Amino acid sequence: MQYRQSRRTDSDMQPDESSALGIFKAGLQGDQKNRSQILPHSIADRFLPDESVLITKSSVRSLVHRPAFMDVILIEHPRSANEERLQTLLVGLFSADAYNRSVTEIPILRQKMTRLLDRSGLPARGHGIKVLQNIVEQYPRDDLFQITHDDLYAAGMSMLDLQERQRVRLFVRQDRFDRFYSCLVFVPRERFNSDLREKIGSALQQAFQGTGYEFNVHFSESILARIHFIVDVAETGPATLDTEALEAEIRNIAKFWPDELRLALQEHYGLQAGAEYAERWSSAFPTAYRETFSPKHAATDIQHLDVASRTHQLVIHFSPIPHEERGHLELTIFSPGESVVLSDILPMIENLGLRVLTEAPYVVRCADGAIFFIHVFNLQALSGQSANLQEVQSNIEALLLRVWHKATDNDGFNQLALSAGLDWKQTNLLRAIYRYLKQIRFRYSQEYVIQTLAGNPNMVRRLVRFFEVKFDPDLDGDREAHTKEVRSDLSSGLERVTNIDEDRILSAYINLLDALVRTNYFQKHDPDQAERLAFKIDCRSIARMPEPRPLFEIFVFSSHLEAVHLRSGRVSRGGLRWSDRPEDFRTEVLGLVKAQIVKNAVIVPVGSKGGFIVRKLADCQPSDRSNEVIRCYQTFIRGMLDLTDNRQGDVISPPPQVLRYDGDDPYLVVAADKGTATFSDIANDIAHE
Repeated sequence: MQYRQSRRTDSDMQPDESSALGIFKAGLQGDQKNRSQILPHSIADRFLPDESVLITKSSVRSLVHRPAFMDVILIEHPRSANEERLQTLLVGLFSADAYNRSVTEIPILRQKMTRLLDRSGLPARGHGIKVLQNIVEQYPRDDLFQITHDDLYAAGMSMLDLQERQRVRLFVRQDRFDRFYSCLVFVPRERFNSDLREKIGSALQQAFQGTGYEFNVHFSESILARIHFIVDVAETGPATLDTEALEAEIRNIAKFWPDELRLALQEHYGLQAGAEYAERWSSAFPTAYRETFSPKHAATDIQHLDVASRTHQLVIHFSPIPHEERGHLELTIFSPGESVVLSDILPMIENLGLRVLTEAPYVVRCADGAIFFIHVFNLQALSGQSANLQEVQSNIEALLLRVWHKATDNDGFNQLALSAGLDWKQTNLLRAIYRYLKQIRFRYSQEYVIQTLAGNPNMVRRLVRFFEVKFDPDLDGDREAHTKEVRSDLSSGLERVTNIDEDRILSAYINLLDALVRTNYFQKHDPDQAERLAFKIDCRSIARMPEPRPLFEIFVFSSHLEAVHLRSGRVSRGGLRWSDRPEDFRTEVLGLVKAQIVKNAVIVPVGSKGGFIVRKLADCQPSDRSNEVIRCYQTFIRGMLDLTDNRQGDVISPPPQVLRYDGDDPYLVVAADKGTATFSDIANDIAHE
């Protein structure tokens, strides 16, 4: 297609325009542009000392035959000492024979292979020499035309050493005119896919500061796949090139994720157990998960998935996000069999005082057919929620799990686990106190009370500490000294509260804690009754309470019910009713107490009344409502009995794990009332337990 001769000048080779043919011939349309892009201006010093023929590629694609970059042949003519230097430039396309014929049939390539085989020192009839010959035959033909003897020897011997090894290798050859890099990448065949090829190509382009790249993939009978990249570079290119570092980067990219996971599992569980886990989990994770998380991270997740598999229950895990500022954390939910509905879980997360930034779901399909769902939430703590995650991690995990199973209320009190470092029982205590305060006409809304508590985490911790010092039967140290200390802390804390409404809210909590005389908080209950909280109140100690005031009152609270039992004296009796007034059921019960006092003043000098509400009745199917009412009634009875002394003959025994500030109180008699007419036997059965 093109031909031209050049002669040596003082500084460079000067083209002989009279010899030009093809697009080099002056006057052809567009020839100046094409001529300037064939090769750089300076080509005189590109020949090696013993080299007379140089073959390379131009930067221009052919407009005829096939749209490939044209081949360039530079010939350095022999000359005597007095003769000027002469070069011939040929530009065109090699024929198909140049690519299809054996290397031994093409003189310039046969010469390169002969020199390589001789230099290798391998036995002439040995297996190694045959393998090396095959390497040369399969070498990318364009590269074989262009490569120097030294570079071919280095690459060929390294490839010979690589044969049948599951290794990743990179061989780089720089174009003689610094226009591109030719890169041969070998990866295990089973790991090769288009995604891996794209990642390696991008890494090479970035390393060479390339403007683009082309590739060709070659498969043979070898266990390795070969990817040939041609990376085009700008005139400057990279200042330095660390081939070893680049190969290490590609090796990291090409890591076979399941194999790495197997190693991580064996490191954690041991060789045999790790292999068993790998058999089930190594191919279970989707591509999106593998692209996001390392095998070591997956090995940790498998521990949680294993728990979810064995228990058939949701597993929740909080963790800080590396390299993120304080207050950012990650929540991972492992769900067996079905995904988590976002509209269900998001309000629960937000009530912990966390804002959901992103959510990524993954479906894990095990080899045995089991399916799990992983939901990864990127979270940010709301303003003021600054507790150390390591200190509260187990608390908020347990709390969120209880909320999910509807064993604990899903409301803003849960954010105290993060802001004040409370566990679920401590959070539930403060919630129950508010629910009781609301029944005695406390005028502040739940939202404002939560806002006040969340904004005063130190006071919240002191309130809980005051309660524990007062009622924990296993308290270490002197209870009186601890009480004095915590009262002092509460007083000093209140002095620093500048908002009058917040002061009143915190003071109401302190006042109610002062008025408590018994609680079942420290008793050990069955798991299904673990959240049952009951406390007995000396009503005369409450600062503000609707009249008439009972002598004592028991408040029972759980996620399923709220209940009160008002007693006008130590020896008193009265019915328990199922109320349908959730906002003010205590007012209903108190009204009955008033009527009892007036109506039965002579017959019964003092009496008692109780009532309870079923909080989740609306969520029940009609056929289940009766059972839910009975369940709540049973919880109510158990809560009262938790706080009642037991009389056996003349011996009065206090309830286990209950500190008493009201003396002996073994009398508890209840009767039927509205909605509980058939429940007397239920109450007696519980009393006999």
